[in-house]
Amino acid sequence: MNYRLTMLGLVTLGVAALHGASATAQERTGSQEVQVYAGEMFGDRLTGLPLGGRYPVVDDDAVFGGSYTYDFTDQWGLQLSAGYVWSDLNHPLYGVTGTTPVVLTDSNGYTANAGLGVKYYLTDNFFIDFDARYRYLSRLINTDRQGLNTAQTTLSLGYQF
Repeated sequence: MNYRLTMLGLVTLGVAALHGASATAQERTGSQEVQVYAGEMFGDRLTGLPLGGRYPVVDDDAVFGGSYTYDFTDQWGLQLSAGYVWSDLNHPLYGVTGTTPVVLTDSNGYTANAGLGVKYYLTDNFFIDFDARYRYLSRLINTDRQGLNTAQTTLSLGYQF
């Protein structure tokens, strides 16, 4: 499913890049913008296979962050972004290490992400954002101080008032 969404995003960005008419916004080249956001992170499975009959899942939680955009032409902008959310497991994980039963419970971890993206104006007001972010999950479980690394991509449509 993620592969299909990524491909859809890349195709949409490619079609937008081929769009012939340029945006005619006044004084956009060289402009800058700062955005602050808050929302919800929807938890997801951490593994492709169940552990002890259940999939380890990260809980849903609040997320916040910001981005900075520099419009280097009337149509194209470069974005830097970062976000933050607390992360914890949905339920304890039960397993066996050698012959010893082990229970992994969640910790006081966090999830942080940082990325780079582009903004493309289809018209004066409508734009497409595409970004790729590195995401780090710190101390997800209490018995291991090691974090997890992953990547995420975002494709969005927007309207500027």
